[in-house]
Amino acid sequence: ASIEVTDRELKGKNIFMVVADVKADAAGSVPLVSVSDLNIDGVARAVDAATLSPLTVADEVRMAVGDVRPVYTISGETSFYDAGGPAANVPQGSEGSLTFVPAEAGQKVKVDVTALKLFNTSSTGLNDVFRFYNGREVDDGALVAELLTDTKIVKSTADDGSLTVYFKSVAGTPKEGWEASVSQFTPGPMTLAGVEAEDTEISSAYAGEKDVILLLFNVKTDNQLNSLSVSEVSLCAADVSDAGALSAVKIYSLGEKPNYATVMPSMVCGEATWSGTSMSVPLEKSLVEGNNWFAVAVDIAENALGGQVAGAKLSGVTIGRQTTVPTGDLSATVAIDNTCVMT
Repeated sequence: ASIEVTDRELKGKNIFMVVADVKADAAGSVPLVSVSDLNIDGVARAVDAATLSPLTVADEVRMAVGDVRPVYTISGETSFYDAGGPAANVPQGSEGSLTFVPAEAGQKVKVDVTALKLFNTSSTGLNDVFRFYNGREVDDGALVAELLTDTKIVKSTADDGSLTVYFKSVAGTPKEGWEASVSQFTPGPMTLAGVEAEDTEISSAYAGEKDVILLLFNVKTDNQLNSLSVSEVSLCAADVSDAGALSAVKIYSLGEKPNYATVMPSMVCGEATWSGTSMSVPLEKSLVEGNNWFAVAVDIAENALGGQVAGAKLSGVTIGRQTTVPTGDLSATVAIDNTCVMT
């Protein structure tokens, strides 16, 4: 190639740079570019190329900035960083998107975000925006995940296995950004990885109180195809409790995180009247890959007496045709306190 430089007056030391754009799917070494001939005012000049060395394309991807959306074909594991790279902060005001596609038919793309530090303290809509979409477009209907504070493995479920990432730095206080790895995987049928339970440590309730959340349990799964469902939750009265102090039970679906402070009626996936010392709550809740948190909430009987102990024990969770006894804290109780305080 021949490059003509015009309207440049030469004085003293004059430095010129030859730059090029690297293709999004480039790998290995960049062909060495050298200046074979140099002509100044019609006079040929000698060029010393002894110090030139080839460049190697790093096995990493940095977040795109601007209107162009590059497409990267993923075969082996590839590092993925914000536009500032592993050593610098997110560029202030940066915005862009890119798409990952698997190299092999039948494979899908996954992004494992292992470190995440974004601006996340705004209450007025100025937090950074980091979103993942199924397919090759930024489409709200295909949103898979939006990350702000927690790391996560995000997997494509698009037919062609592609995944599009969008990022926008909104605030004027850029943070460190993220570190992630991108790879392709073979989708497989969903399997149960375990069921864990924990006590909410709520210690007291009063007669007639509704939705006292005693227990949480997490159904963990691997893979995505042929998703499993929770079909039944089995409960019994806690060992030291009075079964007559309970009147009803509800199971709330909390999603991927155990946030139970603001449960809503739309989150109820099963409920039943409490009867006897043991019972089962039927439900039909499909599971997603990863964490699936549920809350067990009870209603305290209207005639519960002060000093009684109300409680429940999680005796089994039926997933598909398999009933599993969770690990962890399976039993929780509350003391009935009917004290009335004048204010």
